[in-house]
Amino acid sequence: MQVFVRKKKSGNIFPKKPEVGNDGLIAEIINSFRSPQTFVGDCFQRSDVIFVQADINPSGEQIVAGDCHGNIFVFDLTRNRFKLVKHLSLPVSHLAINLKKRTDFLASLSDYSLRCFNYDTQEQLCCLRGHETAITDISVHLSKRYAITTSSDTAFLWNLDTYERKRKLSINQQVDLLKAFFIPNTNSMMTCFKDNSILVWDAENLELLHELRSTMALDVTYRTFDCNSNGSRLAAAGKAAIIHIWDIGTQKIVKALQLPQETKAVRQICYLPQHLYTDEVIAGNWSIVVIIPDNPLP
Repeated sequence: MQVFVRKKKSGNIFPKKPEVGNDGLIAEIINSFRSPQTFVGDCFQRSDVIFVQADINPSGEQIVAGDCHGNIFVFDLTRNRFKLVKHLSLPVSHLAINLKKRTDFLASLSDYSLRCFNYDTQEQLCCLRGHETAITDISVHLSKRYAITTSSDTAFLWNLDTYERKRKLSINQQVDLLKAFFIPNTNSMMTCFKDNSILVWDAENLELLHELRSTMALDVTYRTFDCNSNGSRLAAAGKAAIIHIWDIGTQKIVKALQLPQETKAVRQICYLPQHLYTDEVIAGNWSIVVIIPDNPLP
């Protein structure tokens, strides 16, 4: 099913009860500013605005999505409703909806700012600055009190109760930072660098706990990472047709998942929420969504 948002400020997501397709797809939400019946000459034409970022809350009930024009939508799947929350005129670089208050979310924009909004009131709660390059990732602590934002040269730790910067995390200026994030269900955090360095830290005192090292990691140039919901496994992939599954406790690669040989790189990887499954093997968090790019990764 194709769902066209167009210039609507709110409405139903599905006009009728959605059906699961043979490929498992329930719906494709298209941000089209024109009617799908628009013709130019004898040709069908549709002008779409690209969604560039999205995030889903842990319950799987709400999705927040931002497009390249700075429009931020919230989709409530249980109520079958969507709402245009903000038009910011700036592209969104990252989103995070997993905050203490269910209706709050974080958005980083192309002006390098981090902003917090409430999607019920559509109010901007704060605008935080400090990054000098684009924010590429936002990670929220288990307590919902803190967030880490990552850019290529800096990681900042923010207090979400006071909307203040708690500290700047020391980064090796010689190597670009790919991601800094809290490990789920733990009081630890992880930093991942472009030279395949993966470091685990204590989130309270920022003491280095250990580094994930393996000769198997030499086969892959890592570019994307994600932890499972209980924080015991790390999936890492990048410029190769392989996904490495690390056991964070033992600091070892426990599985190498082989992708089709024609795969040149993996752009994004994420674990599926554990609560969506009942099968014991899948509930062990081995289910992974992989996005393979058409173009080479940098």
